Amino acid sequence: MPRVTPVPTVRRVLGGGPFAEIGEPSVAVPDDRSGLVAVGGDVGSVQWSGNGTADDGWGGHRIGVYEPDVLRCRHLLRS
Repeated sequence: MPRVTPVPTVRRVLGGGPFAEIGEPSVAVPDDRSGLVAVGGDVGSVQWSGNGTADDGWGGHRIGVYEPDVLRCRHLLRS
């Protein structure tokens, strides 16, 4: 009898969906001139005792500039 190899399946994608680049959105501001939307969010905190994240200047807040129709990120900034 031939050996059956299991087929991998994707249960979820970490960081998938709209605004994945900025984490949890907290504010959105449309720009009428460019037609883009600036969205500010929080990607959460890093807690790992094996790494000095405070020394590395890690910031959990991001600002993304998105195309409103397809929600494609055009620019991403750490704040």
